[in-house]
Amino acid sequence: PDKSQNPTGEKFLEGNQMAQITIGNKFFRNEARSYSNPAQGLWRELIQNAVDNGATKISITTRCNPENRNVVTVIFADNGSGMSRETLENVYFCLGETTKGGEGDIGGFGRARLLTCFAQEAYTIRTQNVSVFGSGSEYEIETTNDFLVGCEFEIDVHLPTMKASPYYSDESTDERLLQALRRYLSKCQFNSDLEVKINGERFTDFLLKRAKRGDLSFGTIHVVKKPAKHGGMIYVRVR
Repeated sequence: PDKSQNPTGEKFLEGNQMAQITIGNKFFRNEARSYSNPAQGLWRELIQNAVDNGATKISITTRCNPENRNVVTVIFADNGSGMSRETLENVYFCLGETTKGGEGDIGGFGRARLLTCFAQEAYTIRTQNVSVFGSGSEYEIETTNDFLVGCEFEIDVHLPTMKASPYYSDESTDERLLQALRRYLSKCQFNSDLEVKINGERFTDFLLKRAKRGDLSFGTIHVVKKPAKHGGMIYVRVR
């Protein structure tokens, strides 16, 4: 447009279409490293999202990459409510948007997605009748003929970003990543009907509280059912 139509002299893009900021993988990885324990944060976000979506069964499988020792593939599947294509496009891949806000929900606003997917080597999401493949801020989404109950993530986890340097206990697992998972689960209190399997083996060592010993402004203090294993630690239940 000429200046009579644009007296301020501002420049407009053709068709008045605004350009968008491009976010590279390095940004996501730097953000992930800002977690004090990103490996534990990875598991916390995946598990909490599954529980928030009503999952009663969670299956976790890990597989090492013989061609790249910095990568471990994690397959995380649950039987929760899953996500529709609309939710994926308008919420999951739109940082700052969230479906959370209900009682008991944790997090929101995109940091979970950043840690679980965007900062990793690559990821695939299968849920309901939708399949997504992505890497960093780029992804492809398509509608499938098969309907999947729940949600399945297949994530090529970048171990240096997770501060979980490669350590192989055998050819199929990265033990340090799994140690972070077990440490997190051992401090969780879930309903007794939640089933969590790690590489086919059911996890049962959840934290079980006994009598309440005190109140704080943000939580309650309980003794632990297994003092021999969890002794020397004080657990505060928040929310």
